[in-house]
Amino acid sequence: MAQETPADDAGRAASALTAASAAVGLPLTEPVDLGGSERSLVLRARVAGRDDETVVVKQFVPRADDASARADATAGYVRELVGLRTLDAAPDLLAHDDANRLLVMTDAGTWPTLADLLLAPGTPEDRDLAWAESLSWAGALGRTAARSAARAPHVRRLLDEHGARDEDVAALLSRGARALEELGGAAGTPAGLSDEVARMATLSAPGPADVVSPSDTCPDNALRTPSGWTFLDLEGTSVHHLALDAAYTLLPFATCWCVFEPPAGYPEALLAAFEEGAREHLPEVVDAAGWRAEVLTACGAYVLALGAWLLASADEDRPAVGPVGRSPSYRELLVQRWRWSAARLTEVLPATAALCSSALTGAAQRWGTLPGPRPYRALGAS
Repeated sequence: MAQETPADDAGRAASALTAASAAVGLPLTEPVDLGGSERSLVLRARVAGRDDETVVVKQFVPRADDASARADATAGYVRELVGLRTLDAAPDLLAHDDANRLLVMTDAGTWPTLADLLLAPGTPEDRDLAWAESLSWAGALGRTAARSAARAPHVRRLLDEHGARDEDVAALLSRGARALEELGGAAGTPAGLSDEVARMATLSAPGPADVVSPSDTCPDNALRTPSGWTFLDLEGTSVHHLALDAAYTLLPFATCWCVFEPPAGYPEALLAAFEEGAREHLPEVVDAAGWRAEVLTACGAYVLALGAWLLASADEDRPAVGPVGRSPSYRELLVQRWRWSAARLTEVLPATAALCSSALTGAAQRWGTLPGPRPYRALGAS
């Protein structure tokens, strides 16, 4: 594939702006690239003739000129469209263009993200603010997810009808488990592991605790606006058990790049705030006897998924999962997750805990000295 040039980027932005202007029925000008990803183009644009009014344009662009890439782009577009229409704490959808896989939404602004607050320099004021806003974020996530429960069956059908089907979760978790088994080497497969993997996979199957979730509820996808938290980047919108969202608090922040060692009491405080928010709409779920076990099971699912997604990059010793200087290395992230799992999953998922313990041993043999924990800058050491 030919290397893209600035002219290609400018042409794509101009084309997106033309389509967005037609979709919203207003002339849009002065596009600013907000970064996006290899899957999407994201622009902030000014509404011509309206002082200081801006909107955000997001277009899903196939990564290659083939059917699979086009299907992937369409699935991301459909999920974000559904998320914008369904979730309350999200930007407002202004217009959409199915043919161009393009969305126009309100601009949430340039307020700090939770990642910005967690990675602030670390003054006492930074710590107090990061702690308080983390609890606020967790409560907003719990409320937003739980409030969507009545719409979950409809959203699940809608996603299926438009081809935005979830990955085979059982296969993904099994792949992650096998990767950790191979890393652990002589330790072998812990007894009961397949049963635990099956239990984890059921959290993505239809059930009474289903909610509509942004899924990628990472700190850099949450803006702290004057009116509260706004969740961005909804291209992973899906339907699953509420525990899979709660796991982003007890195992902060499950699948994200913003993963460091939390201070004592922080995950538990986040989970309590999440439960308080969710209790407003789903008290029968968060107050059930098995709820905390379900949250730990969800944490185990994310740890195995990370093994499938990230172990090869850790073997390559890639230095940063996310932005350089703001994120851990792949090895740091996985080691932190395995240490946590080996200590915290022993009662609910003993085979998974044993698997993570053997992965730590295997990683030390393969990589040498394992990286130690680093705290969130704003929160300081445990």
